[in-house]
Amino acid sequence: MVNTLNDALMSEVLERNSRLQGDSDQSEGATSEEQQQALVRCLVESAKNIFSTMCDIPLTADESTSGEDASKRYHVSGIIGLSGALKATIVVSVHKDLVFHAAEGFLGMRPTEIDADVTDLVGELANMIGGNAKERMKMEGLSIGLPTVVAGDNHKVSYNSGMALTVLPFESDHGPLSIELGVA
Repeated sequence: MVNTLNDALMSEVLERNSRLQGDSDQSEGATSEEQQQALVRCLVESAKNIFSTMCDIPLTADESTSGEDASKRYHVSGIIGLSGALKATIVVSVHKDLVFHAAEGFLGMRPTEIDADVTDLVGELANMIGGNAKERMKMEGLSIGLPTVVAGDNHKVSYNSGMALTVLPFESDHGPLSIELGVA
């Protein structure tokens, strides 16, 4: 029942993000593929920077892969949309050991379960990573939405048809995370 609820929630979030993103034109000068590659680079730099400075956790980026088959979901995911000059969905999926360690730095005590504090933290991490990447893109007319968080083993994130998906895996001494980027 929880997975069914998560799937329904994910579909609703993605539909809302799609409505908010609208049908704007791509920014001048760069192809969609070039914009996606630039955003991938910005997301890698942003994730490493945010986890290093805010959580004192160095991340190592692994080779990116394409397609939903490459997706690896961990225990909790923060989802945030970009709209305007570029339409994209960013999913930051974090292993519970990594987010518990990060939460310990913020809260002063290590959580033992995924609770409201942990989901708030993952939403904020997704917001910081997405916002930092947006700023690094230096693309006029690019807006960021509010984060949504989904938790639970084997939760699923569905993307709008036609979105090109890139998966960015990361490792740390405290567990893995992945960032998925779906670009329309």
